[in-house]
Amino acid sequence: MSGELIVLVEDDDALRQALVLELKAAGYHVRDYANAETALSGAAACPKLVILDYRLPGMSGLDLLRELRARNSSLPALIISSDCCESQIPNGPGLPEARLIRKPFAKATLMAGVAKLAG
Repeated sequence: MSGELIVLVEDDDALRQALVLELKAAGYHVRDYANAETALSGAAACPKLVILDYRLPGMSGLDLLRELRARNSSLPALIISSDCCESQIPNGPGLPEARLIRKPFAKATLMAGVAKLAG
């Protein structure tokens, strides 16, 4: 469903800007951050979905996800990474869905994941 808030945390400026444009074109509201610490301080609103890079400077993407889920236990996540594997993704009974999308990824793959988790 468009119009929902998505928090995007990606340290690669070019990729982050491209993703913001793509998500906004699909009708989502986006708050984007270059690192986990800034995302934590700015993520007061309850997003419908968080998209985050696994490898961030400072706090890792998975540590960020744990912190965000401490605030919103039903928060689904898309984790984008070239070096994370499925076994590292926090999934299981009682946890909201978290999906891994491997870099490089097709725009359609990302948007299908967003539609599934934010819709």
